[in-house]
Amino acid sequence: MIFRALSLLCLLAAAALGSGQPDRSRYFPLGHPAYDYIARLHECGLLLKLNPALRPYTRAQVNEVVRWEQQRSHGEVISGWLDWLQRECARELDVLSDTVRVNVTARFELTEALRNVRPDREDFLAGIGFGGAMGRVVFDARFAHARQLMTTSGDADHRDPRVIAPDEEGLIRPMEGYVKVDFPVFGGRSGAEILLGRIGRNWSPAGASSLVLGRSALSFDQLALQFRSSHLVFTSLVAALDPVDYYPAGSSSTVRARRFFSAHRLDYRVWDNLRIGLTETTVYGGANRVWDLALMNPLTSYRLLATQDSERWNNNSFVAGDFSLSLGGVVNLRGQMLFDDFLLEDEIQNRWALNLGADIFRLPLPGLNSMRLEYERVSSFAYNTFQPWERYLISGRPLGAEQGNDYRRGSASLTHYFSPGLDISGRLGYTQRGALRISSPAVGLLKSAGLPFPSKPVETTVEAVLSLRWQVRDWCSVKASGGLLDQSTLNNVTGSDRSRGYATIELSLYRDLLMKF
Repeated sequence: MIFRALSLLCLLAAAALGSGQPDRSRYFPLGHPAYDYIARLHECGLLLKLNPALRPYTRAQVNEVVRWEQQRSHGEVISGWLDWLQRECARELDVLSDTVRVNVTARFELTEALRNVRPDREDFLAGIGFGGAMGRVVFDARFAHARQLMTTSGDADHRDPRVIAPDEEGLIRPMEGYVKVDFPVFGGRSGAEILLGRIGRNWSPAGASSLVLGRSALSFDQLALQFRSSHLVFTSLVAALDPVDYYPAGSSSTVRARRFFSAHRLDYRVWDNLRIGLTETTVYGGANRVWDLALMNPLTSYRLLATQDSERWNNNSFVAGDFSLSLGGVVNLRGQMLFDDFLLEDEIQNRWALNLGADIFRLPLPGLNSMRLEYERVSSFAYNTFQPWERYLISGRPLGAEQGNDYRRGSASLTHYFSPGLDISGRLGYTQRGALRISSPAVGLLKSAGLPFPSKPVETTVEAVLSLRWQVRDWCSVKASGGLLDQSTLNNVTGSDRSRGYATIELSLYRDLLMKF
């Protein structure tokens, strides 16, 4: 009921606030280098009209805020980042005029690790794509070959031991393609969008380490609706996730289960530098399961409707709140807290996850620099259920936190910017995975108990990384990195330890070629 009331409030406010102009441009896919520059500009308190918790962005959205920021003086490095984004957007937006009926973009991308002594690191991606606009209809398609994204990582069993890891090859992952229509509503005072297709999304101010729809989730098939005004954005998704093969309890035969995903999010911009968000999602499915019309209603409460009979446990939904706050472009604070199910029954454990972060820009050091601090804690069974088909996974990768569930992680990084296209950064991180027995923060009230998944012992990882990034041209970048990795109790097996150094040099190419008719 609370989410329905807030959603209705959003739609009513949209009728009175804001301006809605049709957006005929394509989305920047989540892996696009534009997000590196946007993240840096967010750190220094710029581009705050772009919601840091609601990605991807279209070229038109990015271009609007970039052009506004370019009217001010920012210094060589920051101006260089803004100029790079403006040029990248202009390649498409310059041909989106009323005199052009159809514009088509051919896209080429390549990432190659020229030298790699770390076995589990991503090493190759090659892709092609095309997209464009026909009137108000925008279309896009992207096909890529990346073997490391086609097979489930070895530690997927840590998250879901009963699901069989897929082994896929060919032009499958990552693949994206969608058609969207953007139009004004309420007399042009607000805007709306309908999207149908496969795309990756990220719903968290924490960015790549998101608790909700993070970078590791890959893309998924969906129908998306969005209403937006100057202060409020309401987004609703219904999606078909990849099916899974699993072993039912007590059976040696596998069963294939269909899986579905519903989610909605409400964002409120108090000021440009302060935003708050509320998200609710549910995953449901099973053998021969079909769409649930009640869970396709964008204004309903999934927590109430997703409740199933006791035999199926109904542990398959969560609600999350988040915020982002920029203090004068010097310090950025962000946080997100997630409650998994939030029930009071003893047999269904209440689980939670927390992500906190801070960015500090212009430290009292020579030159231009920034520091990032992050802490993440995800309890046992967060995003998981007692039934494999309801887990928050896509092909073994989580829709939620990047490392699955039942872990805690802390990291600190420092970056120095020599020029718009050259920077060096160092990062130190520590992670624990395994039986942390994290209970609810309101343990006495919610009757929450520590249920480990899996059982002890605990795997620990310490990593130190030094990396150098060089943007050679608008379409070409080189990244060299090296580090030390110390792991103990690998995959929660006592006595399985590993320490090693590694080094990589990665070449990335990304180029759009535009045509118009």
